[in-house]
Amino acid sequence: MVSEQFEWALLALAQPAKVQLGLFPDFANAADELALSWEEALEDTDLDELPNNARGAIKELDDYMLSISGQENAELWTNESVSSSVQWAKMRKMASRVIKEFGWIKSSPHKPSWAIYVHGDEST
Repeated sequence: MVSEQFEWALLALAQPAKVQLGLFPDFANAADELALSWEEALEDTDLDELPNNARGAIKELDDYMLSISGQENAELWTNESVSSSVQWAKMRKMASRVIKEFGWIKSSPHKPSWAIYVHGDEST
């Protein structure tokens, strides 16, 4: 029904901040990584195959994430914001709702085996 990557991205979005931050290397921006994982997983998912209630909850989560994206909201896409902002708390709650609609157990995801991280050179 859904890919392993979709399930991982959704479970990751629903985790407490400490778990979310621990899913990625220290040098990574967890907020960006979570959002990119979600975008990629969503693009590869045929929403028409999903139950209506799950589809509606997914759309609500995705629409919210898009509404707080962009340069004007850059402060929301930091590791600090993942830990402290009401927007991230709201996203976790919305992701938990999607998980509930699928009837899944909200377990902690493993670190993604498919991920590749590039450590940027901060001196350039």
